[in-house]
Amino acid sequence: MELPFSGAVALIIAGILFLGTALFAYLIFRMLRRSVKMAFRLALVTGFLLIATVGTFSLWWFATADSPKIKPKATRTR
Repeated sequence: MELPFSGAVALIIAGILFLGTALFAYLIFRMLRRSVKMAFRLALVTGFLLIATVGTFSLWWFATADSPKIKPKATRTR
Protein backbone atom coordinates (compact mmCIF):
# COMPACT_ATOMS: atom_id res chain seq x y z
CA MET A 1 0.00 0.00 0.00
CA GLU A 2 1.48 3.28 -1.07
CA LEU A 3 1.15 6.51 0.90
CA PRO A 4 -0.73 9.32 -0.87
CA PHE A 5 2.11 11.78 -0.25
CA SER A 6 5.88 11.61 -0.02
CA GLY A 7 8.04 11.76 3.08
CA ALA A 8 8.89 15.44 2.55
CA VAL A 9 5.21 16.41 2.49
CA ALA A 10 4.57 14.40 5.64
CA LEU A 11 7.49 16.18 7.32
CA ILE A 12 6.10 19.58 6.35
CA ILE A 13 2.64 18.66 7.65
CA ALA A 14 4.16 17.39 10.92
CA GLY A 15 6.14 20.63 11.27
CA ILE A 16 3.04 22.77 10.70
CA LEU A 17 1.09 20.73 13.25
CA PHE A 18 3.93 21.05 15.77
CA LEU A 19 4.18 24.82 15.31
CA GLY A 20 0.40 25.16 15.63
CA THR A 21 0.41 23.14 18.83
CA ALA A 22 3.35 25.15 20.20
CA LEU A 23 1.56 28.44 19.39
CA PHE A 24 -1.61 27.20 21.09
CA ALA A 25 0.38 26.15 24.19
CA TYR A 26 2.12 29.53 24.30
CA LEU A 27 -1.18 31.40 24.13
CA ILE A 28 -2.65 29.26 26.90
CA PHE A 29 0.50 29.85 28.98
CA ARG A 30 0.19 33.62 28.57
CA MET A 31 -3.48 33.56 29.54
CA LEU A 32 -3.01 31.35 32.61
CA ARG A 33 0.23 32.84 33.88
CA ARG A 34 -1.48 34.94 36.54
CA SER A 35 -3.68 32.14 37.79
CA VAL A 36 -0.91 29.59 38.34
CA LYS A 37 -0.68 30.39 42.05
CA MET A 38 -4.40 29.81 42.50
CA ALA A 39 -4.25 26.59 40.49
CA PHE A 40 -1.37 25.34 42.64
CA ARG A 41 -3.30 26.14 45.82
CA LEU A 42 -6.37 24.41 44.43
CA ALA A 43 -4.29 21.33 43.59
CA LEU A 44 -2.90 21.25 47.15
CA VAL A 45 -6.37 21.51 48.69
CA THR A 46 -7.67 18.80 46.36
CA GLY A 47 -4.77 16.54 47.34
CA PHE A 48 -5.42 17.08 51.05
CA LEU A 49 -9.13 16.36 50.61
CA LEU A 50 -8.35 13.21 48.64
CA ILE A 51 -5.97 11.99 51.35
CA ALA A 52 -8.57 12.72 54.04
CA THR A 53 -11.29 10.91 52.11
CA VAL A 54 -9.14 7.83 51.51
CA GLY A 55 -8.09 7.81 55.17
CA THR A 56 -11.70 8.05 56.32
CA PHE A 57 -12.83 5.18 54.12
CA SER A 58 -9.89 3.01 55.12
CA LEU A 59 -10.58 3.57 58.83
CA TRP A 60 -14.26 2.78 58.26
CA TRP A 61 -13.37 -0.35 56.27
CA PHE A 62 -10.97 -1.74 58.88
CA ALA A 63 -13.23 -0.80 61.80
CA THR A 64 -16.21 -2.68 60.36
CA ALA A 65 -14.24 -5.64 59.01
CA ASP A 66 -12.61 -6.62 62.32
CA SER A 67 -15.45 -5.84 64.68
CA PRO A 68 -15.98 -8.58 67.28
CA LYS A 69 -19.03 -10.71 66.77
CA ILE A 70 -21.53 -10.63 69.62
CA LYS A 71 -22.38 -14.11 70.78
CA PRO A 72 -26.10 -14.78 71.16
CA LYS A 73 -27.35 -15.63 74.63
CA ALA A 74 -27.82 -19.27 75.44
CA THR A 75 -31.39 -20.38 74.97
CA ARG A 76 -31.12 -23.41 77.27
CA THR A 77 -30.59 -23.21 80.98
CA ARG A 78 -29.28 -25.99 83.16
